[in-house]
Amino acid sequence: MQQSTSLLPLPMYAGSLLLVSAIMMRVSRWRVGLCLLAGLLIGAGYATGRAHIRLEARVPDALDRTTVTWQGTVTGLPERADGGVRFVFKPDATSDGAGSIGPLALSWYPDDGLDESMTRVRPGARFSLTIRLRQASSLFNPGGFDHAGWYLAKGIGGLGYVKNGVLIATSGPSVDATRDRLRTWIESEISPPVAGPLLAMALGDQSRISDTQWDTFRVTGTAHLVAISGLHVGIVAGLVAACVGGIWRRVPWLVCRIPARHAALCCAVLAALAYAALAGFGIPVVRALIMLSVAAIALIGARQSAPFRVLLLAMVAVLVFDPWAVLSAGFWLSFSAVAALMLVLSGRLARQPRWRQFLLAQAAISWMSLPIVLGVFGAPSLISPLANALAIPVVSIVLVPVLLLAVVSGSSSLLSLAAWVLEHLMTALSAMAGWSIELSWTSPPPWLVMITCAALVVSLLPRGTPTRRVAALCVLPLMLWRPEGPSTGAVWATVIDVGQGLSVLVRTASHSLLYDTGRAYYRGGDAGRSVVLPALSKAGVHQLDMLVLSHDDNDHVGGAESVMSGVRVQQVVGGVGVELKDRTVDPCVAGVSWRWDGVAFDWLYPDHGPAAAADNDRSCVLRIRASGHALLLTGDITRDGEARLISGTDLSDVWAVVAPHHGSKSSSSPAFVNAVNAEHVIFSAGYKNPYHHPARVVVERWEAHGTRSWNTATVGAVTAALGQGGPHIEGRVTNGRRYWHRH
Repeated sequence: MQQSTSLLPLPMYAGSLLLVSAIMMRVSRWRVGLCLLAGLLIGAGYATGRAHIRLEARVPDALDRTTVTWQGTVTGLPERADGGVRFVFKPDATSDGAGSIGPLALSWYPDDGLDESMTRVRPGARFSLTIRLRQASSLFNPGGFDHAGWYLAKGIGGLGYVKNGVLIATSGPSVDATRDRLRTWIESEISPPVAGPLLAMALGDQSRISDTQWDTFRVTGTAHLVAISGLHVGIVAGLVAACVGGIWRRVPWLVCRIPARHAALCCAVLAALAYAALAGFGIPVVRALIMLSVAAIALIGARQSAPFRVLLLAMVAVLVFDPWAVLSAGFWLSFSAVAALMLVLSGRLARQPRWRQFLLAQAAISWMSLPIVLGVFGAPSLISPLANALAIPVVSIVLVPVLLLAVVSGSSSLLSLAAWVLEHLMTALSAMAGWSIELSWTSPPPWLVMITCAALVVSLLPRGTPTRRVAALCVLPLMLWRPEGPSTGAVWATVIDVGQGLSVLVRTASHSLLYDTGRAYYRGGDAGRSVVLPALSKAGVHQLDMLVLSHDDNDHVGGAESVMSGVRVQQVVGGVGVELKDRTVDPCVAGVSWRWDGVAFDWLYPDHGPAAAADNDRSCVLRIRASGHALLLTGDITRDGEARLISGTDLSDVWAVVAPHHGSKSSSSPAFVNAVNAEHVIFSAGYKNPYHHPARVVVERWEAHGTRSWNTATVGAVTAALGQGGPHIEGRVTNGRRYWHRH
């Protein structure tokens, strides 16, 4: 259901369920299959009902990009950075227009710096805020992150930024207020580089972890150690269960009243519940808490339930709580890890040493997680098993227990000890990150991941199982899989949906070129890291033969440094004024041409004449030709640049053109449109961008000429293919839309 493009009406599920029930009462032969079908209908109907409720809680179209003044309450832990604060705000239902709108993810960055009201944004505080509202939207790219789906799963109704606000009432006692005080205490005691991961492991607050630390965790495959999840909940529950059980068994009158096992399990669940509250009841933590509770109930009930039946029951309970969990890689990684442990450690008659069980468990988890890691992230690290073999014991046996004791007791000495352990662990992980070699694997399709997971389950079964060793070989197709690419003489050009900006990936049979890299964001980060690199990985591109930076505007070159740090770049070519640190930028000059795999590339502009006065008219213009058709990449040239371009160049073979300057009124002159005579024009623009690109008059001018227009803001990434069966063009939304997407 979560993969559907639209929601079916609930009466359809009810009617289907009644029909299946009626058939079941009359036919006994297919009762098992009908029971499964009835269960699927109930589950799909329940998830659909929950989805309808979530969709109703989103910011409606009428309020998108409008300014409102609402009263409400701050929830969760606010994040303070760069002179501002980001927080979740739950508007009152009584506020004018708020109605049933869910919590809002807001940012508050006053132009005149931190003001007194903003410093008092605390959990539970009540404010009257003037907010510029915005609906959550997604960029549609192969391998791209779905922001709209992520916000929907978290129950966030919309986004916005605060223009001004007034404090109505300060916060009272609450769990979040306690978490906020603990965060302040940890930050006052520990220096920032170490405080970030400590806050993540103690309170679930990952906002203080630096990009460098995230890179270390990613390369070593240890990011799960700082994101509170099943491992941390299991550590807390296991320690409490061991302590309570050990003490309980030594007090006869306690054992006579309540079995030690039951007491240990109950205390373990209560401890996990307290830890979940300390972590802010994040979805991964609640998921682990539900799994633990289901297992505890099964053990306390003294039922000899099969382990996998308990695991299946836990999965059902998690999906009842959160139907969107299936969209999270953490959901599948958690259950695959538990399943791997059950397969290799349970039901074995021969007893093994503890150290061998630990190594076997680590190997089984890594083996079982491999298809999911490849399917989601694409490039596993070879150093990950070694890094986890070191980090998991340190975190589970030393760091987390000491840290939680420090938080509970308020001991600065214990907190300093935890910081010392973490500092040395980070030093070791950083060294391992330097040794690591990331393999250039490409994310395989979901169907191949599912088949491989099923085969790996068979490979972990006990010795003597038929086809056990053969099943292990089924991982080879997954590791050797490569995405489809253009053949010799053909070229594929994908205009990546980077929002307001431009980035075009051009591929031939054995070469790749990236034309521009999108923009750098105002408050940190850039499209190169968050959008372009995932798109390159999904396409199987791990090296660029040429990186073109058309001109020095931020929305075209802002992501260049991130792209060059993520993939190997053989040559950088740029327009006048483009400069990079520690990298030579070759100029693009009209008249220079080359061929890759039977495809012709020509620089058409700028020429050898005097440099254009405007930066936009210094843009590199590239023509790509294959099988008698051409694609034209124009950067941000204006009417002046267009006039110089068409004055001495025949553009009659252009089949598709990326519109100059995102469809601005200053470009796409009638003379240029007539000279190009393209069948398709592609506008790279942001959804509801403040510049109103592409201008309506420009779109109408192209369409009046018989040209079909494509806008990345509405259709996502657009791919134009020349050669290999004739020219073809399509938008990403044709196969990437889900029911929660608005456009």
